[in-house]
Amino acid sequence: MSKSIIRAYTAWWPEEDVTTREEAEEQCVTELWTACYMKSDGWSEDEIEIVENLPLSQFYHISVDDAEPYNVYGGLQDNGSWYGPSSAPGGVSARHWNSIGYGDGFRVLKHPTKNIIYSEMQGAANVWRYDVDQNRTTTVQPQPKKGDPELRFNWNAPMAVSNFAPDRFYMGSQFLHRSEDMGDSWTII
Repeated sequence: MSKSIIRAYTAWWPEEDVTTREEAEEQCVTELWTACYMKSDGWSEDEIEIVENLPLSQFYHISVDDAEPYNVYGGLQDNGSWYGPSSAPGGVSARHWNSIGYGDGFRVLKHPTKNIIYSEMQGAANVWRYDVDQNRTTTVQPQPKKGDPELRFNWNAPMAVSNFAPDRFYMGSQFLHRSEDMGDSWTII
């Protein structure tokens, strides 16, 4: 089918995917970062309708742990950081997911031996260590020391936990930062 797609609405988010049905050219479905919209009146400039009761999210990154069943950790576009089980009796639903960060969630990593979860939001504006057992969040992003240059973090700043030293945590800015105490103190390496 070769048809020009007319922008049917004005919004700040981009379309991620647009689909039309060959047998019903007047129907158009578009998927955005957090929702699905449908038009059924052709290619007019009229408003489109949201498809309700369809939970959608876009993860920037996901990670998993070694639990049985394993848990999935991820940062959502414009919707913070979350974790939840990979399976549950009757299926995984929204009630199984737990919020642990704000803003644009990016990487979310589980400490290898403790019930601790690290998460970050855009540009490492905030990096958190969440103690699941204590329900306590601590801000742990690297800070410049007196006389050091201002730290410049990428929008999607890298972070990692060590497989060899469980409390070792890494963050990347224009420098590589290493913490030996789960983010309480940092060294540029």
